[in-house]
Amino acid sequence: MSDRDYWRAGEGRGTGFWSTYPATKAILIGLAGIHLGMAMVASADLDLHRAIFRLLALSPTDVLHRFRIWQLATYALLHAPGIGHLLWNCVGIYFFGRLVEQRIGTTRYLLFALGTVVAGAFGFLLLSAIQDTRMPMVGASGFDFGVLILAALWYPRMTVLVMLFFPAPLWALAAVLGFIGVYSLFQQADGIAHAAHVAGGLYALLYWRYGDRFGGIASAFERWRARQRWRRQQAKRRAADELRGEVDRILDKVNREGMAALTDEERRVLKEASERLRR
Repeated sequence: MSDRDYWRAGEGRGTGFWSTYPATKAILIGLAGIHLGMAMVASADLDLHRAIFRLLALSPTDVLHRFRIWQLATYALLHAPGIGHLLWNCVGIYFFGRLVEQRIGTTRYLLFALGTVVAGAFGFLLLSAIQDTRMPMVGASGFDFGVLILAALWYPRMTVLVMLFFPAPLWALAAVLGFIGVYSLFQQADGIAHAAHVAGGLYALLYWRYGDRFGGIASAFERWRARQRWRRQQAKRRAADELRGEVDRILDKVNREGMAALTDEERRVLKEASERLRR
């Protein structure tokens, strides 16, 4: 097994999936949890389920006329009733998302995921405008297709088992699914958001070609987070220094005048300092 491409790609990352790939793990758990939660809501209150669906699903009318721009991302959190839609996306994310995350890191992987989702939304809205349709869309298929395409571009000769039985190089699987997606754009509507798939794949292609520039966004975000952590640490240090100085002043007062001379505020400061020391 260790001679396979997908095995070597993950070397040095830890002992297993549950101790590595935190973003892929969080995405899979999140999608499954939301799907289960929506199913429970539907069984308890169908009207509430419909309200949540209308709020989060990507609706051309809502985005273009009611400016519910959050739907450009939130639609990917929902999936069609049943298990098939969710399962198909989760299988792709599990196998190919790990390859992408281990190569570009967790932060950049999450930004890439968001990029594919938003790209898929715009692809869907564009085709909806061309075809003059108003049907809503849900599902993480754009992201699923994006990680497949990006993994195929990086590991084209990796062997995968199509339908768990038929071995094929990853580039062939990506090419076939890409052709089906593009071809289906011009066919009669079949209830599948092929435009989102294709747009997610195109985003992956751009990321593969211009990844360094995309990476600059992630690097800027990481630098911003580092600055925020440094500022919080500095603020805590200043607060600790101020508290220490105030405690020293109060203790000097106790030595001079005794505890009875302390004000309520000074007693509160001493109590706060004592609690901090016990932590």
